[in-house]
Amino acid sequence: MLQDMKKNRISQVIAGVAVMAALLLTAACSSDGSTSTTPEPKPDTPEEDPMEQRVKECLEPGNEARPSWTVDNSLYDQYEQTMAVKVVPQEFLHDYISDDDLCCATIGGQIRAVANAGKTNGQYYFALVVAGNGSEGKVTINYYCNKLKRIYTAKDWVDFNDILTPSNMGDPFEVVFYEDIDIWQKSKESN
Repeated sequence: MLQDMKKNRISQVIAGVAVMAALLLTAACSSDGSTSTTPEPKPDTPEEDPMEQRVKECLEPGNEARPSWTVDNSLYDQYEQTMAVKVVPQEFLHDYISDDDLCCATIGGQIRAVANAGKTNGQYYFALVVAGNGSEGKVTINYYCNKLKRIYTAKDWVDFNDILTPSNMGDPFEVVFYEDIDIWQKSKESN
């Protein structure tokens, strides 16, 4: 009986050693990093706002040459009305406007006005005199940014209107090329 107790005790010790060896082996395998499911700590850098990334994409330099937009001057004889308006590109482009920029207005794909960049009190603008009539529809604005070598287009910007005048005591109208960026910038300014 004593011998049975010794055998039983030896079996228990062997079983305990086997369990301990299995636990140590499991711990060793999971601590080498190859099978770990614990995520790596992230660096303390804030994630970039998706709209800031969108603005960066819209400011990526292109490779477009300065367009040779011209207006057929006989259009001013053909049409009874003109729409005189000063415009400025969307706010996120203001730092990129230069003397070499160009703007044009089209109706139905036909160029109706072209303007070089002008400047008053340090602010750039484009003074467009658009030939047309009241029933023609929407005016599209195209802006060539020389610094970025890109053309930005605001399709169907406004209806042709011969009595349209600059707003806010003569300030130019801002042409919005990207509505989502405009909404985002206004929400940032209001916060």
